Amino acid sequence: MENLISATLDNAARLCEAGFYDYIIVGSGIGGGILARTLVEIPLGEKHRTPRVLIVERGGLVLYTHCLNLATPRWNPDSTVGPSQDNDLVYGKLKDSFRTVTAGSEPYAGGPLYAIGGRSTVWGLYTPRIGDDQLQYFPGSVRRYLGNGGYDDAYKLMTGDENASLATP
Repeated sequence: MENLISATLDNAARLCEAGFYDYIIVGSGIGGGILARTLVEIPLGEKHRTPRVLIVERGGLVLYTHCLNLATPRWNPDSTVGPSQDNDLVYGKLKDSFRTVTAGSEPYAGGPLYAIGGRSTVWGLYTPRIGDDQLQYFPGSVRRYLGNGGYDDAYKLMTGDENASLATP
């Protein structure tokens, strides 16, 4: 990305009304970031200009790097007892908490993190496959995409290795 600017809501609205942006992404988490990167790599029009992408982020810059890159006091870093990673501790302090997703749903201990990069700044890159018991609630197009190489596509994008492939479970 060549430019990172912070704009006022009025300025962004004015540019949107003028049709300045080709794409608008809401949220800069790992999904929004990957989508923005992918979109700016696809040339547009006859002149093959770089698309203009607006990312709208509710939060500010909470962490300037992944939380495990930050200096952190630890009570016994060589011990196998106790917290093994600080990211869960940081996430627990920074997230917006809510306990139910919908009426009658199971309690949910997670929550959004409003910041540039979203929860990707506190999570590791460990992203397990979605189990069939949960995948059944996703739209058919998403289930087909993931079943037809979607996980491999994501892995290639995250690693920068076009030849990478994940083993099928």
